[in-house]
Amino acid sequence: MMCRLLKMPKSTYYQPFHKKLNSYHVANQKLLEQIKAIHNDNKGRYGAPKIHEKLKQKGFA
Repeated sequence: MMCRLLKMPKSTYYQPFHKKLNSYHVANQKLLEQIKAIHNDNKGRYGAPKIHEKLKQKGFA
């Protein structure tokens, strides 16, 4: 009913539910987890420069 009111195909509405994450999103999520872990391990005192250095030590480019 909602699709009919919006004049939108059902397939357009349901498309995001079946979408898989691409490699960029997966890598970005892993990087974000590492950044949060480094920040939390250092009691929130590390800023971007120190976090960037720690990420380079861990092998992130």
